[in-house]
Amino acid sequence: MNKIRIISFMLLAACGSAQAIPIGIGDFTGGETVTTFDTLGLGFATPTPLVFDGNTYTTDDGTIRYTDPNGFDADCNNECIGNNTDTGFIDIVLGDTFTRVGARVGGANETYNGFAEFFGVGDLLLGTVNFGNNFGMVFAGWEEAAGITRVRFNDTATNGLILHLDDFRFETTAQVPEPSILALLGLGLFGIGLSRRKKLL
Repeated sequence: MNKIRIISFMLLAACGSAQAIPIGIGDFTGGETVTTFDTLGLGFATPTPLVFDGNTYTTDDGTIRYTDPNGFDADCNNECIGNNTDTGFIDIVLGDTFTRVGARVGGANETYNGFAEFFGVGDLLLGTVNFGNNFGMVFAGWEEAAGITRVRFNDTATNGLILHLDDFRFETTAQVPEPSILALLGLGLFGIGLSRRKKLL
């Protein structure tokens, strides 16, 4: 009897956590906000924190680099931002809770290593996306039904180059349950009902 109840509650818990996944740029709806960092008019090295589109950007040493494709990163779409140290980070505290978040990230036309960390309510780590061993910039994103509140892009390459970030995008979407989630929910509720019925008998 207790086994049925435990399994049922485990199935219900799985329903709530099934929407925490890494995503690609094509998983956004097209209606998301995109921060391109174009035409901001910042200096080459600007003190943080900085706020763009309601989100607060900081770095490990308190300085954001601002560049254009004619500068040190030809892989940016027009201007982009970077950290200021070899193995540092860019941290973004979101102005609200969003279900999908991501950005183009990488190095200056070199083989590059790093990873993105996505945090939820209470600064709980939701998951990481590795963008290691890529040439130039790639997309790193995450989806979490309960919401994302902070992102940190980490530079782990000791190559004398900085981390670059461009096209930071974020949105909140209505979550539509997948058939597998509905099946888990149904099994969980059925199991709880069955255990209660057997208890009454």
